[in-house]
Amino acid sequence: MLSAKRFLAIPLFLFTLLLFTYGIASQEVIGFESRFYLFALEMWQRGFTWFPTTYQQPYADYPVGYTFLIYLAANIAGELNKLIAILPSAITAALTVTMTYQIGKLHDKNWGIMAAGLLILTFTFFKSARTLSLDIFPVFITTTCFYIAYLAQLNKKNPSLWVLISLLLLGFAFRGPIGFIIPAGALCGFYLVSKNTAFLVKFSLSAVGALLLGVLTLLSLAYYVGQMHFLQDVLRMEVWGRMSGSDLPFYFYLLVGLKDYSLSFPLALLTSAGMVYYLLQKRNLAQQLLLLQLGAWVFIVLFGMSFVGEKKIRYILTISPAIALLAAYPFNRNVKENYFIFLRKGIISLLFFSPLILLMLLKFSPTSYQLMLTHISRLMLLMAILQVVNIVAWGVMHRNYVNYNVLLTAILSVASFLIFVVEPIEQQHNATKQFVKRIEAERAFSNLPLAFYNEQPDNLPIKYLINMPALSYPEFVYGLENLNNKVGAKLYITSEEFFLALPKSLIERTRIVAQDKMAHVNVVAFIF
Repeated sequence: MLSAKRFLAIPLFLFTLLLFTYGIASQEVIGFESRFYLFALEMWQRGFTWFPTTYQQPYADYPVGYTFLIYLAANIAGELNKLIAILPSAITAALTVTMTYQIGKLHDKNWGIMAAGLLILTFTFFKSARTLSLDIFPVFITTTCFYIAYLAQLNKKNPSLWVLISLLLLGFAFRGPIGFIIPAGALCGFYLVSKNTAFLVKFSLSAVGALLLGVLTLLSLAYYVGQMHFLQDVLRMEVWGRMSGSDLPFYFYLLVGLKDYSLSFPLALLTSAGMVYYLLQKRNLAQQLLLLQLGAWVFIVLFGMSFVGEKKIRYILTISPAIALLAAYPFNRNVKENYFIFLRKGIISLLFFSPLILLMLLKFSPTSYQLMLTHISRLMLLMAILQVVNIVAWGVMHRNYVNYNVLLTAILSVASFLIFVVEPIEQQHNATKQFVKRIEAERAFSNLPLAFYNEQPDNLPIKYLINMPALSYPEFVYGLENLNNKVGAKLYITSEEFFLALPKSLIERTRIVAQDKMAHVNVVAFIF
């Protein structure tokens, strides 16, 4: 029979999954996720392929693992929509939250619960969990590997090497080489800090061999799918392209992380500062080794990804569970140091007043900002109720339950703000569906083929394709000469800047169907 402590993981997973999927079914697919939705849409219509495809051609930048999961989910559901497409990443994110709780719970349930809550409150993690996110899979793989390694350490034995390598290869299947290297690096840091040199050498050699096997398999599949040309594309996009130069500074992730990975990142730095101070004082901390192992996890990912030329904030998503555990350390009941006790009170105060802070943001936001929102008054009422709940609970509950209540109200407040304020604004800013519906109605009436003028296939056209009632492929026309030498009338879509650059005499011969925004870009649809 399951104990109460173990049973908590199940409602935590279900609650988190609800947060990560609530309201998704009514949203459009926007932004970066459009490409992954097209991958899934083409596989859903054409069947399994060894690489994701766009325009029925293999796409070299990503392995097929994630697309295949969406394909399986769509086959089970019998349809493909945004909710179905997001389910694999939402479930993986919810499992990551549960696994983070399990790591903290190995020493103290309070630590595990607060770490799970702070992970949910980590902005980029929450946002990634509610979108088509490829990077969420290495996060889960890293967290699971860390849990297995740490549990084995507590039991004074080494974990199964086969289990760890299998998980790393699973990360490779979803994210390519980077999905293998990041969790492998975190594990190397774990065993380096643990001074388990024998297993570190054994694991490192096995990981190198497994990585080579993964790369050879990937390149063999690439050659099978598209011969040497496609193999070179895979090498360029998944390996050499990641190392290309960037104008961003080496410390980019450290600075941007303070904002995009709050609340956890700033709090984790405060915890780390206290840990360093007490270590310099030669004072042993409760679970000191675990803190150092978590710090190694964060350091290796930040340091390693800072050397990679292409820098994007989602590339360090893997640190999210580690910084949440570090940030929640003051809630470990074994902590006795005054600094951490003071930090714990500060975190609780911040979470306690989070509904009030968000209420003020809603109250004093610009009128134009509020006009975008359909739930503004109900949201303000919710924030006020949650703040009152905190105040009442503070007077009648036991301290531990007050902390849980404060954490829960903070999660509900922040999640409501993100789901009902931030996401509707992003949806409105990137809306495409109504524009596509209008243009497709005109095409059906005029019986004209679709063409894009001077637009790259991997950008605006993808956003158009995924919103078509029936997927079909446009023609791409580049340059004025090719536009003039066309055969038969077509309905063209182009950015406003390309349209205005056309000769005035040619513009006068076109019939403008629509001038609107498509995914925040001003576009013109015209017949010529």
